[in-house]
Amino acid sequence: MDPITAASPDAPIGVQRMVPVSLLNNVLPFVTARGETGNDVEQRDEIIRLLLDSTGEGIYGTDMDGVCTFANPACVRLLGFESEQDLLGKNMHDLVHHTRPNGEPYPMSECQIYRAFREQVGVHVDDEVMFCADGTAFPAEYWSYPVTRDDELVGCVLTFTDIRERRAAEDELQQQHDLVRLLLDSTAEGIYGIDLDGNCTFANPACVEVLGFESEADLLGQQMHELVHHTLPDGEPYPVEQCQIYKAFWEHTGVHVDDEVMFCKNGTSFEAEYWSYPIEKDGELLGCVLTFVDITERRVAERAIREQEELVRLLLQSTGEGLYGFDLDGNCTFANDACVRLLGYETDQDLLGRQMHKLVHHHLPNGEPYPVEQCQIYRALQVQTGVHVDDELMFCADGSSFPAEYWSYPMFRDGELIGCVLTFVDITERKRIEAELARQHQELEIEKAKSEALLLNILPETIADELKAGTAVIADGVSEVSVLFADIVNFTPLTASVSPQKLVGLLDRIFSAFDDVADRLGFEKIKTIGDSYMAVAGVPVHRPDHAEAAADMALTMLEDFEEDCGEDFPGLELRIGMDSGPIVAGVIGKRKFTYDVWGDTVNVASRMESAGLPNHIQVTDRLRDRLADRYLLDARGMIPIKGKGEMQTYFLRGRR
Repeated sequence: MDPITAASPDAPIGVQRMVPVSLLNNVLPFVTARGETGNDVEQRDEIIRLLLDSTGEGIYGTDMDGVCTFANPACVRLLGFESEQDLLGKNMHDLVHHTRPNGEPYPMSECQIYRAFREQVGVHVDDEVMFCADGTAFPAEYWSYPVTRDDELVGCVLTFTDIRERRAAEDELQQQHDLVRLLLDSTAEGIYGIDLDGNCTFANPACVEVLGFESEADLLGQQMHELVHHTLPDGEPYPVEQCQIYKAFWEHTGVHVDDEVMFCKNGTSFEAEYWSYPIEKDGELLGCVLTFVDITERRVAERAIREQEELVRLLLQSTGEGLYGFDLDGNCTFANDACVRLLGYETDQDLLGRQMHKLVHHHLPNGEPYPVEQCQIYRALQVQTGVHVDDELMFCADGSSFPAEYWSYPMFRDGELIGCVLTFVDITERKRIEAELARQHQELEIEKAKSEALLLNILPETIADELKAGTAVIADGVSEVSVLFADIVNFTPLTASVSPQKLVGLLDRIFSAFDDVADRLGFEKIKTIGDSYMAVAGVPVHRPDHAEAAADMALTMLEDFEEDCGEDFPGLELRIGMDSGPIVAGVIGKRKFTYDVWGDTVNVASRMESAGLPNHIQVTDRLRDRLADRYLLDARGMIPIKGKGEMQTYFLRGRR
């Protein structure tokens, strides 16, 4: 209520009714009337009483000493008393206004209520408290006005209200305001408001920062379109009447735009996304509020993503491998051109949404059905790791199939498994080539085996290995070996009377038997020369029993020779000579390799054979020394040896 100074000069003495303006408008005709009759005064008093009793504001009057002269029912009720009588005659400051809101005593001399008659002015206060009969207090708003009678100040009238609910509403409104301000201040999005003329009404810190200004004051009252939104992305001026921001209050609807630019204080611009919404109060349009973000980085990221997607698309479409994806149910989510072509379809639309196992992978290579739960493609989903298979089939649109190699990998989005991607190739041609290569490899292995066997027929295995390893010169000096020479006596005359085939067959049979003995005893055959046979014990692998091996081989050769010759050649005999000592061994030749041995020991062994007797094994003195303990030997005596002179020789007869 907005009271005015008022007094009722004709009111009954001692009552002095004072009224607020809302009451005064009704009471004034009565209190200003002249020549009132007694009935008129009674009628006036009754009307005033009705008005005082019906108002919701508390009203009381005081005299110059602050003593209550009247109180309306609302005053009695608000202050928690029983009746007006509890107040009349009481010092109202001491009774209901004695303490400040902070709890300190409120001296009457400083009381704002009495300022009305001290300074004879109206007083309005809304930040003090009033006390009830039970000692509790409530925040109050009051109006105090001086009252005069016959131009004499007689007291004041006070109108007050309990503003607890209003204070609670104001507190809540302030909390909401603080929350809104906190949200405005803490959000990263720029936010500003404009009135119907486009002038800025507020701006949050993010708005100020993003637009490059110093403070909100730089924006308040500014025409925001002209300041930050004046030009289109293509550089053309942006007429305000076309501005999408203002569309919010022109059409009373929200507007969302993400393809325009906003300008900073320094004249630079940035790509912006904004939302503009109309602001209304009590149904009246006041302006709009704009929320915007700088999407420069997002646009860069989006362009990078688009470029990446385009690169992926190009890779998918340019690769020769078939690629398709499927979801957790096995339904196709994408397929590249190579996939469509390899599987014999027209377009990827023939595959999208289809269950790919049933469509292209339903049978095993042996013709049996391929249960989906056993499918290796889906194993990538189960174990969540890549799977590689190269021994299955894929089926085309026409029902034909081809051998396929495929790689299945799980796909994740934000850490969640969403399906798989499959890369596959038709390996029909590769299988054909592999089969052909396998056949050729097998043939090469056979030929290699033949070659190695042939090489081993020519060279010792260890020497052959060295030769294959690329050793340029193969030569060894060996300190102790035993060399054996054997010659078929009476063979040369046969060449004139026996066919070549029969003659060669005889030599082959005899020398093959010798070879078997050599293999069995670990002897190394060196060569054959005509009807002569040469072998060495102790090369290329050293052996300490080389003399014993030579003795055993010579005895076996002599014992088996008659059987080896057969009944058709009764006149043939075998003559053997041996010696022990150092030799040099190595490979000679470039096109035809020969493993051979050289040295005095070789020459002496050869002389032992040529100077020997048929069906005898002649050995040197030094070989005899090695064999005497285990073998039977007879001295032959001193015989002339070509190149050596007289030498003592022995005949090996057998084992002890």
